[in-house]
Amino acid sequence: MALEVEIFNADEAGRFLAMAAIGLLSSVRAGVIELDEAERLLFSPGVASVFRRKGISSVVCDLVMECCELEDVLGLLPNRFDSEVVRLIDAFSEYLTVTAPLDAYLDHVEYR
Repeated sequence: MALEVEIFNADEAGRFLAMAAIGLLSSVRAGVIELDEAERLLFSPGVASVFRRKGISSVVCDLVMECCELEDVLGLLPNRFDSEVVRLIDAFSEYLTVTAPLDAYLDHVEYR
């Protein structure tokens, strides 16, 4: 599967990825998708590595790496899985809170 999204700067990309991560984590928590699917879509070391090379916030990259460890939590400490998912949702939410939303049309004045 391939999804291509054109984002014009690393700050905007970081915010988008945080929102996507919150959605995936919430979906896993609600049981509507499996953790494997979320890992395939976003939560893999390779994806985090690409984000780092592209200049995405280290906070977002580090949180994505923490999401990669959820499979271990589920296998070794299943009673802590839900609280770990909630902690990660909160961490991505905090990132969104402290970063400024960007003007979606800043780079495309013709759409105004």
